[in-house]
Amino acid sequence: QGLTGSLIWRHGDDPEFDGMDNLLEYALGGNALTNDAALLLPIIGTSEAGGTNWLDYVYRRRLDREIVGLVYAVGSTTNLVDEPATNPTFEAGSVSIDSRFESVTNRVSIDAGNEQFLQLRVTIE
Repeated sequence: QGLTGSLIWRHGDDPEFDGMDNLLEYALGGNALTNDAALLLPIIGTSEAGGTNWLDYVYRRRLDREIVGLVYAVGSTTNLVDEPATNPTFEAGSVSIDSRFESVTNRVSIDAGNEQFLQLRVTIE
């Protein structure tokens, strides 16, 4: 994507300052040289299914993630100060976007309380 020299190997860099480092750009299908965060960052919404109210977290995931060694994990927490977002979430489903990506919905029940925070973590195996 136009990255040269040492930038190719620096997963944590954000050359265009859009808030997504190179690894996240790659994982979500972005361009590391274009400010495209508004188009690619996960979105949050609420839904009701089976008598449960859900906080839904929708993100893009590469279909070849296992081949390229990417691991996507969505965690939740009720406290951003003292707890990391490591509580499990429920993957409700996915739909194909194109031949390279799918849209994935993870969710957590909001019936027990009003404060829930979700976070996507992408790592390399």
